[in-house]
Amino acid sequence: HPWYEFHGRTVAVEVRDATVGQLRQRWARDYITRMLGTKTPVGRPYTFSTISRQLSIVRQAVAWRAEELNVDPIAQFFFSKTMFPRKWQTKRDLRLSKAQEFALMARFRQIRSFYPSRPHWRLITKLALETGARLQELRLAEFSEIQDRTDGQYWVIPAEHTKAKEERTVPLSAAARRIVRILRRMKSPDSEEMFHFLGPENCVSVGFRNFCKLAGLPQHTFHDLRHEAISRMCTGKSEIQVLAIQRIVGHKGEDMLQRYYHPTDGELIRMMG
Repeated sequence: HPWYEFHGRTVAVEVRDATVGQLRQRWARDYITRMLGTKTPVGRPYTFSTISRQLSIVRQAVAWRAEELNVDPIAQFFFSKTMFPRKWQTKRDLRLSKAQEFALMARFRQIRSFYPSRPHWRLITKLALETGARLQELRLAEFSEIQDRTDGQYWVIPAEHTKAKEERTVPLSAAARRIVRILRRMKSPDSEEMFHFLGPENCVSVGFRNFCKLAGLPQHTFHDLRHEAISRMCTGKSEIQVLAIQRIVGHKGEDMLQRYYHPTDGELIRMMG
């Protein structure tokens, strides 16, 4: 799984020579403190969210090893999010204005034309804004997942590609269908993946952030496209329509959807009539 592969490399280095017997609260607190003072490969400090993922990998590794050896896992696991300060979760509420979107697309067009990935950066960004899909779902998307039905075209995301490990069906807008047609024309003969030319998921994440910086958007990340897409989808919609959007983007509850919906002042005024 790309997520485990990406964070697992850091965990393998930072866990060092610790044994299972040492994985207690003191060890976890020391790990958290050390990682907060460590820079990521792109020079940013590790966040509590990333550290939580790293310690989750350690927990799963211990549980897997216990099952392999047919022994009981650690009864009281050493890590709890209560070790983090209150309100540790970073709130992401950045929107992408049309001017900012135009600046980003212009930056993609400046990629040298002999790079096969050049058009794919623009297309993956546009498809993210049309569908609200996560980076992992987009990067692993294959043409076989696109289904033509009598009532329209759908993207059926397989369970193994989704965060919740549940299959999800996303109806494609006219703009999204155009993107898929363009991608088919540029399909690699060596792969069924739509965005094969962009490389691994972590490379797409880092590359997108670098393009954002060059476009004058230093705070934006690829995941912000999901926030933007959901905000656009929900604006001006009825409660029933919002429930449908919740299902399309793969949110389990309304609370999670609310975390992604960030209406602008202008949108709120227009909704009030």
